[in-house]
Amino acid sequence: MAFGAEFNNANGSIIASTEEIREIYQPVTSGNISSLSTTGSPAWEIDDHIFFRVASLSSGHYRSIFFDFDIYTGVVTIKSKTGTDTNAHRGDLATAYTAEGVHLKRNTQVGSTPGNYGLQVVGSAGSVVFDSRSILANDAIEITDTYAHNSRSGNPAAASSLLSSTYTDWAELSKNAAYDYIGIQSTTNNIGLCFSNNHTTYGTGIRFINWQDVNGTTFYVQNSAFLLVGEN
Repeated sequence: MAFGAEFNNANGSIIASTEEIREIYQPVTSGNISSLSTTGSPAWEIDDHIFFRVASLSSGHYRSIFFDFDIYTGVVTIKSKTGTDTNAHRGDLATAYTAEGVHLKRNTQVGSTPGNYGLQVVGSAGSVVFDSRSILANDAIEITDTYAHNSRSGNPAAASSLLSSTYTDWAELSKNAAYDYIGIQSTTNNIGLCFSNNHTTYGTGIRFINWQDVNGTTFYVQNSAFLLVGEN
């Protein structure tokens, strides 16, 4: 390690390091999510994380979840399409849907372990770089997979679109993904997730969707934002 402090246990293993960059998030909305707003409460901000999952799905079926983003109002309506066909990418055919989701923001609250006890390390600028009292009050989502931009196909039928081979995992739709199509002169731009259970084409798992229709010409586009998958 270069600079900072390390805290070791009796076996010599590092249990905390101020050198590590840690981002702790807490749920601000969980359960049923039907819409998000950049001006709502809680506001949907660029560094927030929104995860969705489908806990139950009949064999042979898929459920796709999409953002329908109104750039003028800043409101996103959650839409979904379910079926056994091969049109999981057709967000233009999806209808309003209340999804099981979690809206996460950076944690700004300090918990107790118990009481107001613990260790706080302050950097040269006076900011707290480590606080042993920082805890999550709710169940956390453990990130199991991350995908860099342009690493996943937008075609849900392609093997390279697969994010997880377990359809009950949590997967993120980011605000960056919603902004992908701003300024694009397309009649249709569908960005979403396809959850499938033993489907004849999509198999079992979670897949990324980014399908565009520009003046009658359709094509798939890779992800332009990081994609995250997790479990709890």
